Amino acid sequence: MFGRQWFGPGSQMALCEEALAFESLLRKREYNKAIEFAVAKTNTQLDPKKHKFWKRQLLRGKRLQERCRLHSVIGVTFQGFWPGFRPDDNEILNLLQHAASIYGAEVYPNNSDPDLLIFSCFEQLSFDKFPSATRFLYLGENVRPDYSETDYSMTFDMSSYCGRNIYVPLWLLRSSKYSAKLADYQSYDAKELEEPRTANLGEDAVVYIGNNNTANRIEAVSELRRLGLVVDCFGSQSRPVLNKIDTLRDYQFNLCFENSFSPGYVTEKIVDSFLGGSYPIYWGGAPHNVFNLSEFFVCDPYQSIAYNMQHFSIWKRKYCTNTLPPLLKKGAFAKTKSSILLNIARILMELF
Repeated sequence: MFGRQWFGPGSQMALCEEALAFESLLRKREYNKAIEFAVAKTNTQLDPKKHKFWKRQLLRGKRLQERCRLHSVIGVTFQGFWPGFRPDDNEILNLLQHAASIYGAEVYPNNSDPDLLIFSCFEQLSFDKFPSATRFLYLGENVRPDYSETDYSMTFDMSSYCGRNIYVPLWLLRSSKYSAKLADYQSYDAKELEEPRTANLGEDAVVYIGNNNTANRIEAVSELRRLGLVVDCFGSQSRPVLNKIDTLRDYQFNLCFENSFSPGYVTEKIVDSFLGGSYPIYWGGAPHNVFNLSEFFVCDPYQSIAYNMQHFSIWKRKYCTNTLPPLLKKGAFAKTKSSILLNIARILMELF
């Protein structure tokens, strides 16, 4: 879905020392100094890409200076999101509204003259319509931010990227606190994840539900079958399901592999498995300080898939009961949520 990324030296322009100094002036509301700085950079920059970057920063500075005297309502627009994304009802808008409320501001959709442009990586974009808007890139996939195109980012990546990035994992956005209010969108109460749950009984069978048949998933299915387990596969490329959670309730185990491995990159997959009462066979970078992974089977990313599946066949006989242990550690959701909200609130408060 997403191509290989490579950022050459000097291409991450928002992370250079001069751009960080400029952003610091904006966030201190020293607008005159920031604008003078951007004017000088624009007038002396010969490289077309860097000239374009600093021209945009100049427009941002002037907008923020003017806006500071007007109101505490922040207008936001969205571009480049997945099919079915609703600009007026989505988890990112809800998250921003919660963060802004901490210091008494409000966030509303504004598609004509937004203060914030929130964009993602699911389609080609044109930024020309809103040249003075501050840009936030949202990435729910294992893709790195391009800081020649964005000012800030909200991603799965746990690095702060010089204060430009906020760690916002997809699984947290699926909670009822932030989830979109759509008929086919299954949210959850965060408290559910911190309590034990009845495990599915019945056949010693594994289910895989997914739309992206990566090599390690195919190998895992093959190895589990070789070990004598029944493995049923569902997804858009095989057998579509109407309700993922309902399908999971028919199986004791769920092959629960992330699309790729990176520390902090954890989507809804392991949460869905838990909500469906199915023991996850997990491969991914879920953080151990948040998830109660010692109570579940987690693949060793440094070992082969065959080794991990053989290890699972032994583990399940020793440790599986009719009760799933809590998926999250006590207080982990609240701690993660608070960190995210405070980081977003600080940026919004200092800029707007």
